Amino acid sequence: MILKRAEPQIEKRALKIASQYMSNVSNFRVYLMLNPDGTHKINKNGQVAMKIFSDQEILDSISSGQVFTLPDGIE
Repeated sequence: MILKRAEPQIEKRALKIASQYMSNVSNFRVYLMLNPDGTHKINKNGQVAMKIFSDQEILDSISSGQVFTLPDGIE
């Protein structure tokens, strides 16, 4: 899964909707799902696919030993 952090205005809107279903969204971030060529992945309903993860979930993934990539130029 290739992810890109959503722009602040998109994240704010998505988390506002998520707050209707979750009691506390303050530690969550919105990520847009991308295709391998870098274009946005589109859901069956025609909207850009998104995932919401907590900071802890991202940290757990990084420190889990699973393979992940960083964009070129980040060292």
